[in-house]
This record gives sequence, C-alpha cells and structure tokens, in this order.
Amino acid sequence: MAAGGDSDARSSPRLGPGSWIGILLLVLVTLDLSAFLAYQQSNPGISSSSQLIGFLESSAFSVITVSVMIPLLLVFLNSFFSIGAALQQRIQSQKKEIRQGVFDAISDTGNFWDKLFMLCTEVTLLRDYGDSPQLRSLQQREAELECKGETVVTAWGSRFPNLRDEDMNLFVNAFNTLIGSMDTVIATIESCGKDPSEAAKAADLQLSLEMVRVVLANIIHSQMLTILSLSASIALNYDMGGNDLTPQQRQKISENIGTRFGQVRQLATYLALESAAGNQVLPTASGREVERFRDRAASFRTWMGHHPSSSWDDFPDIETMRDAYFAIPEAQFKAGIRTTYSPEFVSRLARGLELISLQVQLTDQGGLIANFSTPSPETPASAAATRPAPPV
Repeated sequence: MAAGGDSDARSSPRLGPGSWIGILLLVLVTLDLSAFLAYQQSNPGISSSSQLIGFLESSAFSVITVSVMIPLLLVFLNSFFSIGAALQQRIQSQKKEIRQGVFDAISDTGNFWDKLFMLCTEVTLLRDYGDSPQLRSLQQREAELECKGETVVTAWGSRFPNLRDEDMNLFVNAFNTLIGSMDTVIATIESCGKDPSEAAKAADLQLSLEMVRVVLANIIHSQMLTILSLSASIALNYDMGGNDLTPQQRQKISENIGTRFGQVRQLATYLALESAAGNQVLPTASGREVERFRDRAASFRTWMGHHPSSSWDDFPDIETMRDAYFAIPEAQFKAGIRTTYSPEFVSRLARGLELISLQVQLTDQGGLIANFSTPSPETPASAAATRPAPPV
C-alpha cells in the first residue's frame, strides 16, 4: 500500500517555474480587471479614459499589483538562479567528461603499447617453428592491435589540440616499424618449417626483433607518454596542483614538448631513411619482372626527392612504371606483398637501432662521469682531488 502511494506521488505532475509565472500573471490580470469593473460602477459619471487613469492611481490597483508582483518576482528569481545553477552544472559535467577523456586517452595509449611490446616479446620467444596454432594466435592478436593502434592515435587529435598531425605521425611511423618487423619475423617462422638451418635463421631474426623492440620502448614509448602527459596540462589548462596555467607555464610546457619531439623526430627520420635506403619494394619477391619494377620505383623515389611538391601522375616515366608493375606475375606479386620488410632489412635495422641505443648510453655515462669528477662550487678543489674513487 505504501509503495502504491509513493508511485502515485511520483506520477503526480509538478508545476515548474514557468507554470507558476503564468498562473500569477493570470491572477494579476483577473484581479485588476475585477477591481477596474468595480471602480467603473462606483464612478459612472466620468469618461472611460478618466476611469482608467483614476483606477491606475488608486490604492486598490497598487495593493493588488504589489501583492501579486512580489511572489511573481520571487518565482522569476528562483527560475533565473535555477537556470544558472543548471548551466553551471552542465559546464562542470562537460569539463569532467573532457578531463576523463584526456586521462583515458593516455591510459589507452599506455595499455596499447604495453600489449604491443608483450606480443612482440612472445614472438621473439616462440620456438615452435613452422605453422602452428600458437603462431596463428599471434597473427590474430597482431591484426587486432594494428586496428586498435589507429583508434588510439585518432583519439589524440580530439583530446590534445596542441599536437599536430605531423607530430602524431612520428609515433605512427615507429608503430608501423615495429608491426612491419614483427610481420617479417612471423612470416619467417611460418615458412621455415622444421629445417634446422632455416630455424636458426629465424632465431637470429627473432633476436633482431627484440633489439628493435627494446630501443623503441626505451626512446619512443617513454617520450610518447611524457609528451601526452604534458599535453594534458595544456588541454585542461591546469598544473599538477590543479591551478590554472599562467602564460609563462604554458610556454615552458610547450618548449618541453618541442624538445622531446625533436628527439623523437631524429629517430623517426632515421627509420624513414633506413626504410628508403635498405628495404626493397616487394621485399620477399624475386624475378626479372620484380627487379624491373624496383628500378622504376627507385627512379620515382629519386625524382620525388627533387620534386617534393609534385604528385604520382606528374612523374614523366609513370606509364613505364605502371607497365612494369602489372607485368609482375601473380605468384611473385603475392609473395612480395606478404610482408613490409625483408629479413635482411630487419637485421640491418636492429644493428642501426642498437648503435643509437649505445650512443645514448655512452652519452649518459659521460655525463655521469663529468658530474662525478667536476667539483661543485661549494667543494674546494683539494677536497675533490681526495675524493675516493668509485668501486670497479
């Protein structure tokens, strides 16, 4: 019974501020009209205009108008402040959604790269060479992550307005490099079968993939998350303490982001140049027709280097290039598009990235040695000279 009563109470309509304003205006008009008619009957000997002016100046009109206008004004003010409060609540809700979206974008990025690096590690540790259910599972997960990567990067554009497309493409290039290298290793494992010599080549290539993964994780991954965290401060316009950013703080954060992008850009440029110089078109294909098309593709690449504002159709030898492309036999073409990189290129890329990693390590070690051997302003030179040597 009580539940039924509560349901009836909830279903009964409630009048909003607009309804109350309408009712009070109707009461005001009705009371003033009634009072005016009574005033006319009590003053029949004067004209209608004089009756109206006399009524408006009467105490009856003042009492009625004030009596109704006071609650009318209160209802109006209540409605005004309710709308203001609702608007403020909506603004706060939108800010909360934006803030949560920014945090989710950073979290999704970190989770995505963690899964990608984990998958890459599983590929490098696989020892069941040849086609296997485990290998097919890795291929499926790789395809899923490739699609997920596009979604993650797309979210950056809407969450971090300070990031330009060319900035985000730097990370996309690194992602594509790791995916392409993993594709090549998986294809090599799948095709080697149980031949011990082929399995040994696959194992060497797995080691190269691990080198690629480690360097990209140490340089690209760490810089990416730092850049996104700094960009979050700009997108939300507050610092770590929750205070609004000053123009000087925004400038300093932007400069920090620019410096980090400079480091990422160097590595991304190296990856692009290495791919252009060391990786062939249709990398796993062979044959006379394939070589002819590769020559045409190399000519086009060189021509584009001298005509960067031109397009594919502007290439003077474009028809010859198309003919060479369609002259490739179907079997050779399908063999060539199986992977983005050749096994030789993955090995070369790993050696180059390992050198970059070594350069970073030696530079950091040199900085530590300099900091250790240079006396501070507060430390006398004699004290620095007697400082004990570090353990070997």
